[in-house]
Amino acid sequence: KVIWDSAPVPRFHSQRQPVFLSDQTMKERRDKILTRMAEHQLDCLAVYCDLEHGSNFEYLTGFLTRFEESVLLLFKTGRAVLLLGNENTKMVHTSRIPATMLHVPFFSLPNQPHRHDKSLRTLLQEAGIAEGQRTGLVGWKLFTSPLEDNRQSYDIPSYVVEAVKAIVGEAQLSNETGL
Repeated sequence: KVIWDSAPVPRFHSQRQPVFLSDQTMKERRDKILTRMAEHQLDCLAVYCDLEHGSNFEYLTGFLTRFEESVLLLFKTGRAVLLLGNENTKMVHTSRIPATMLHVPFFSLPNQPHRHDKSLRTLLQEAGIAEGQRTGLVGWKLFTSPLEDNRQSYDIPSYVVEAVKAIVGEAQLSNETGL
C-alpha cells in the first residue's frame, strides 16, 4: 500500500562543522591492520586505489587519489610506501600515516609523460616487495561465495596482480580485502 502525503522540510544545522579524524584515530587504524596482517602471517599488504575504488586506501592514508591509480604498500614492520603516478606525487605530503613515495608512471593518466626505463615489477621491488613474501592484495570487493576459494580472485587490474605475483610467487599471494 502506498500513501501519498507531504513530508516536512528537513532541518539543516547552520553551524555544520566537518569532523576531522585525529592522528590517534589514523594510528589506530594502521595498528589494527598491522595486527590483522600478523594474524594472517602477511609480510606486505598492497592496497589498490582508483577514484571509484579507493575507500580502503583512504581509510589508511586519509586521502583519496583524485586521478588514476595508486597503491599503498604496508609492510609488517609498519613501513608504508605510496606508489603514485604523475598527478599524485605531491599527495605523499597529505598522507595521515608516515609514508615514503615511489613514482610509478604506470599509474598516470593516458598520454602523460612515462619513463620506460623500469618495469612495474622493478618498481615494486624497489618499494620493498621481495621474493617469497606473503603478500595480500586489497581491492574493494569481498568475494565471499562458499562454493569456491576466492582468495585467488582479485578485483584490481591484472597488470598489478601479475607484477606482484611475478615477484612473490602465486602461492604467496592472496586476496585480503576482508582485512
